[in-house]
Amino acid sequence: MDGFGGMADLFANWEAATSQIANWAELEARSAECVDHAAASLIVLRPDLSYMAESTPISGERPFRKYYWWYAIPGKEQELEEVAKAYVELYESKGIDMGFRLYQTVMGPELPTYLVVENAASEADYHAQSAEVQAALGEEEMKA
Repeated sequence: MDGFGGMADLFANWEAATSQIANWAELEARSAECVDHAAASLIVLRPDLSYMAESTPISGERPFRKYYWWYAIPGKEQELEEVAKAYVELYESKGIDMGFRLYQTVMGPELPTYLVVENAASEADYHAQSAEVQAALGEEEMKA
């Protein structure tokens, strides 16, 4: 979506798609019996706070994901974003090849939140890459 205006199209497309499913109401009813509650959020990619987002594809070739949720203290979002920028600068200065994407939650039940997503070919690959990153960053990471 290019903005919040795209949500109307999204919902219209959703309604059109689900209306074509003969047993959609039954599926929703069965689902409701299994769910205590549900919440939806809208998150947006923040390329300015991400490192190598364009070369860190979300793809089938790298299906393992590590998610870090940052629950910001209300009013401290700008300070948190400065920390994210410091990480980007540190990764750039060290030539780290493991990127990350940072998303910001702009609508949802838990605001302000940010989501950092790292990916790898497998869990073992992720841990190996992560160890290399930690070794490369060293004590400088604590200053970020």
